[in-house]
Amino acid sequence: MTRRALQQQWLPTKQVIIPFIGPSGRATFPTGAWDIWAPAFSWNTLQGRTPTCWFELHRRDWYTQPKTWRREYGLWLQTQVERPVVMWEKDHSVLRSVEYPLADVLAAHPAPGPLHGPFDWLMALALCLNAHEIAVWGVDYDDLHEKLYQQPGAAYWVGYARGCGITVPLSPGCTLLDTPMPPAQRYGQDYPPWPAGHHPDDYPCQYQEARKVSFIETTQSVVRPYDVLPLS
Repeated sequence: MTRRALQQQWLPTKQVIIPFIGPSGRATFPTGAWDIWAPAFSWNTLQGRTPTCWFELHRRDWYTQPKTWRREYGLWLQTQVERPVVMWEKDHSVLRSVEYPLADVLAAHPAPGPLHGPFDWLMALALCLNAHEIAVWGVDYDDLHEKLYQQPGAAYWVGYARGCGITVPLSPGCTLLDTPMPPAQRYGQDYPPWPAGHHPDDYPCQYQEARKVSFIETTQSVVRPYDVLPLS
């Protein structure tokens, strides 16, 4: 299936909400016409809306096992889902399963950033299909609801999309890009004084001497054009 055909089926509005299970996902979805790409584990975060398509990007031996958060999860995927289920490869036991367009996504991102979790792959796909706006909902990575090690990749793709000119609103209260910090640890114009002994100027003298030696060795070992050319 071509990218244009995928866009027409999966992203006809050019605007997509990606709902995850973090606490900020309880905030009301944006108004207006949106497509919803729902990871199957986010089935209870849809606020009464029907997703455009589901995503199940785990191994088969994972999604066929019983889940504490959804009884008979595999059976639900096989018999009750009424929208396409995007998977790494078509699973004939999941009647509505369709294959994730991996080749198209990798072609659209020849030097992809981190792809450490389902959110990264959904963002990469949304960009591949020329989304105009991507609403990131409940992607908090607070280590209780989501795997914290996937947070840097998610933050990268949000920044990358914004750098491409895509509007990427975050759910109110989302901590993906603003992890709560005590006021005494914030950095900026009102940054608090350095604790005693921790300011760079207070480091041991041998640190400063090492820097001087390193600078001298570097400048002496490199022939710089402005050292050998006559001044005009």
